[in-house]
Amino acid sequence: GGEGAGCREGVPETLRAKLWRALAENGQALKPKEMRESCAFYDAVRKDARRGEGVDVVVDVCGGHGALGMLFVAHGAAKRALIIDQLRPTSHRGLLNAWGPFLGAEKEPITYEERPLQVALPEVLAKHGSRCFVVACHACQFLARDIIDCCLAAGASFAVCPCCPKDEQGRVQAAAQAMGVDFGAAMVLAEMGRLSVHCDVRLRTFDSAVSPMNRILLGRAGPATSTAEDVSSKREAASRLQAAYERAQRRRPQDVAPSEDRPSGRTGITSAELQACKASKTLATDQKEYEEQLLRKSTAVASILRPLAGGEGRLAERLLSMDDGMEVRRSPVKHFRARTVVPLGDAREEGAEGLFRFVADPQGHLQLVATLAVDTLLPPIAASLPLLAELLSGESRALQAGLRCLKFHASLGGEPRQLLVCLIYGPDGEAPTEEALAVLREALHARLASTDGTAEVTVMAQARNVQRCVPEGRDFVDERLTVAGRDAPLRYRQPFGQFSNPNPHIAIATAEWLSDVIRTSVGSGNGDCANTDLLELYCGAGSHTVALAPLFRHVLAVEINRHLVTGCQNNVADNGLENVTVVRAPSEEFCKRVLKKRSYQIREKDGSTKLQLEFGCTIVDPPRAGLDSLTLEAVTGYDHVLYVSCNPEALKRDLDMFLGTHDVCRLVLLDHFPFSAHAEVAVHLRRRAAAAAAAEAA
Repeated sequence: GGEGAGCREGVPETLRAKLWRALAENGQALKPKEMRESCAFYDAVRKDARRGEGVDVVVDVCGGHGALGMLFVAHGAAKRALIIDQLRPTSHRGLLNAWGPFLGAEKEPITYEERPLQVALPEVLAKHGSRCFVVACHACQFLARDIIDCCLAAGASFAVCPCCPKDEQGRVQAAAQAMGVDFGAAMVLAEMGRLSVHCDVRLRTFDSAVSPMNRILLGRAGPATSTAEDVSSKREAASRLQAAYERAQRRRPQDVAPSEDRPSGRTGITSAELQACKASKTLATDQKEYEEQLLRKSTAVASILRPLAGGEGRLAERLLSMDDGMEVRRSPVKHFRARTVVPLGDAREEGAEGLFRFVADPQGHLQLVATLAVDTLLPPIAASLPLLAELLSGESRALQAGLRCLKFHASLGGEPRQLLVCLIYGPDGEAPTEEALAVLREALHARLASTDGTAEVTVMAQARNVQRCVPEGRDFVDERLTVAGRDAPLRYRQPFGQFSNPNPHIAIATAEWLSDVIRTSVGSGNGDCANTDLLELYCGAGSHTVALAPLFRHVLAVEINRHLVTGCQNNVADNGLENVTVVRAPSEEFCKRVLKKRSYQIREKDGSTKLQLEFGCTIVDPPRAGLDSLTLEAVTGYDHVLYVSCNPEALKRDLDMFLGTHDVCRLVLLDHFPFSAHAEVAVHLRRRAAAAAAAEAA
């Protein structure tokens, strides 16, 4: 039974209904959402908790009021519950009083450890051993990992539901974006891969309508072991793999005479090779084909959002048509990609994934294989690919040893343009010396100059926690973007390895669209600055901040990642902006508190108030999973919301909530990734109450 479930005549009242009724009768004001999440979590893992000899103690980590742990005891899935949290809320005592009659005959069925989990959990597990079952509902990514690692060390089973996925290195997020996979799901899968060598790990889920953070990592005690059957299976797999290699060896290119299109010893890519790529249709950069693909994207976006259309307070149908209200910002069909990765592969790996790939011929000369036209890359990268294939096959051939891939990052603006090339080595590779990198840099710079491709070149190498850079310390690209309405190009320092927009043309288009919305709708409507302050959560290195700051009284830019905070501060200073405050948030909770209050005090060193900010507008640019429920609830209180989405499905879910209070005034399709299925959408939402007040004032 759910909340408020009662007893129909002749039908016994369920235990769950009794628990809800007890809460109501005792006047407990716990949030229904939190109770629904605890119940959904328990239902998802209760059978697992009852496996084998059962559970003596369920340990509810980051348990707060302790409802989850109490549910295990009330339902008989555990004899006792121990709650761990740094601060025991007053709601815990009320809940314990309400549910006490249902918590069994144990003398102290519920105990509380009011200490940090990193201290308390290892002690609890050492005391109770393998008869513990550790649970955590919505622990943040870092705490979830701490909990799991404690359980692995103690050999205890666990069920943990991570929330607020974080990927400081950005590698999983980049891979998820490249594959079109939900970032939260990718992080869960990555964690399952990490855990699979330590325990039997499974995935459990509950209804996403209860919470979008609905994935539970279930780990059963005991390390993963290899049985005789496992060993036999691995041997059979190895034999099949060996046979496949032998078949491939007989088809290797060294058994075929060199063709006229690929003379012996020649490096680089030929027109014949481009035509031979399996994905040859994707190699075209034809404007007509691009427009056809763009039409398919807009139709797909319209199809996803159409269930929200129709009727008062719903999405306007006109916003779903390119011929009417749906705005589109087109990318150039050539020279739009500012970043790419080029793996090194073997000639036998013709089916290997990747838009670009260096493949060695029988003599060890590198050839470039592409599934997308090279002229989609910014000119410095496009020009450098064949030159690097030639250099790494010749005078810098020693750098091939252990080389896994090359990463490229170039600038669109500035004179000269900038090019950063990073050589990434595998676990068996050694980072080249700075002298060797300098030789490669000088040779690449000279050959680019001879092909009218002058660029300021940086060459880096990374291997086993070693990074070398020539010139020393220049592990970044300085971008210059010209945005309409600004007197000078915007300056962005983009550190290697940190997020930056891969399509600078659409970065400009996004900045111009957001600026236009603010000038015409958030401001007075005549192009003046908005008479309000802007809150930008998760601001990154300040791509939106720098573009929009002159249009507001003040901007509070909040970020958790310390490297991005430093980058944002540098970019704000480089652009001469004095109305921006960049704050490093200590936690997700801090961000949500600021968001919910819709105000913030900037203080002097002596504690006095320097500036009182009142936010009438916020920008949200969430990962593919969209906004979590708490953030979504807080954002609906803002007069103006600028929502930039990389996942139309998540946008649809969130807009369904917004449409109860807001109207979608404008919608734009931002084509960051031409010749792919990926589509980004931005919308401007305006709270109806604010619109009515503005109309009355006018």
